[in-house]
Amino acid sequence: MTETSSVETFEIPPTSRTYVHLQCGRKTTVDGEEFQGLCNPFAGLLGVSTFCVPCRKQAALNDFMWADTGENLAAYRKRVLRSIPRGMRVRTRLLRAAMLIVPPIIGFVVARALMHRGAIVVPALAAIGGLVVGVLGVGIQMVADRRDFTVYR
Repeated sequence: MTETSSVETFEIPPTSRTYVHLQCGRKTTVDGEEFQGLCNPFAGLLGVSTFCVPCRKQAALNDFMWADTGENLAAYRKRVLRSIPRGMRVRTRLLRAAMLIVPPIIGFVVARALMHRGAIVVPALAAIGGLVVGVLGVGIQMVADRRDFTVYR
């Protein structure tokens, strides 16, 4: 049995799914990009949370469970992530880290080499520009990654 075959999938990928907010016990149905992002274990550079429509509260994924399976959303994402071959997980994370680290360093070093020794403002701005380029690169990579994680039950 391969790593990915051990994860149960939907026969037809759903276009929406309902979760329950454990704090209030009420349901929210998610679809579209929000649904895609919620299912994607690589989404969310700074952590992921979701919103309970009935009580109008944003909360961590640990505070929600899928209505159809009862699985906690944070546990679901961890399980799906573990089902992805290790090499692919490492490659995706390294690529994103490199996109966030390398452009600011290059911007700083190049600007510093072109400026006189005491200047720091221009290299710092170049590093910030490099970080913006890196964040855009990560965003583009996330859009280009066409894996459909909504298939996982």
